[in-house]
Amino acid sequence: MSRKNKQQQQKKQSPTKFKLPDENNNDLEEDDEDDPPLTKSTLDQLLKKHFSQIQKGLDDTISKLQANLDSVSLIADNAIKLAEKLEKELSRCQSSIKELAKENSELKKQLNTNTKNIKQIEERIEERTNRQLRKTLVFKGIEEKLPEPPEPTDALDPSADTTNRSANSTSAKETWAETEEILAQHIADICEIEVEEATKMIDRCHLSAPNPNYKGKNPRPIFAAFYCWKESQYVLDEFRKNNIANKDSKVSCENKYGPLTTRRRNLALAERKSLKDKGEIINGYIAFPAKLMVRTTPRSKYFMIKDFTTTQIEFGKRD
Repeated sequence: MSRKNKQQQQKKQSPTKFKLPDENNNDLEEDDEDDPPLTKSTLDQLLKKHFSQIQKGLDDTISKLQANLDSVSLIADNAIKLAEKLEKELSRCQSSIKELAKENSELKKQLNTNTKNIKQIEERIEERTNRQLRKTLVFKGIEEKLPEPPEPTDALDPSADTTNRSANSTSAKETWAETEEILAQHIADICEIEVEEATKMIDRCHLSAPNPNYKGKNPRPIFAAFYCWKESQYVLDEFRKNNIANKDSKVSCENKYGPLTTRRRNLALAERKSLKDKGEIINGYIAFPAKLMVRTTPRSKYFMIKDFTTTQIEFGKRD
């Protein structure tokens, strides 16, 4: 081998030297004394070491990501199960709502039917009540018996009995017998008959119960049941004739009706008063059960202007 070829072969086998960065000027300088030569095997070891570290970091990251993915998957699975459960519950609720809506509709129909039945029963009861009260008349404007004044007592005498006042005030209340006597006298005067005959017409009578809410001064009405319907109608006609002949008479008589008919007739009376105040009618009366009959001129005939017979009545707490 020639000398030239030997030199070239030595150059190929000699280790390659690199300049490492300096701390001060970052220049690559050759340091033959401190740094060992960087051979291919050393570089391979460094690469393997760094690759191993990178691989380990990647493995750790992948493991963490896998754990997070497993956790997210678990949460997603739970959410899916919860959604399925809620969907089933929603479906059950919708079914329940449909059933309740159907039941509510049926209850409304039943309520309407029951309400109609109740109204029909009320009207039948009202009709029978009116029939039972055909012989009962209501007399208004008859003065009640005045209470007797208490006996005078000596207020300065300590031995005086002060209990007589309360006893007198209690005994001063008008009894049903006294009411019957007073009513019979009025019937006898207006019908021009004997008091004894008027008394025989009356089956029973009494004053209405006191109304604590009434603030007026008119006497309480008298309810009187007659033995005979014809006699009651005779008395009713005579009192009406007396009222027509004597416009200033405060005593009146009318039939007694059930609560529904009474309220309806009161509505008709209020309507009659309103029409008279407006000058739209000159007179009117209430025909049974609650028909408002009026006339607009003195020579015109009475005609029904409004019928309150089927007006729905709602009773409140004070009724």
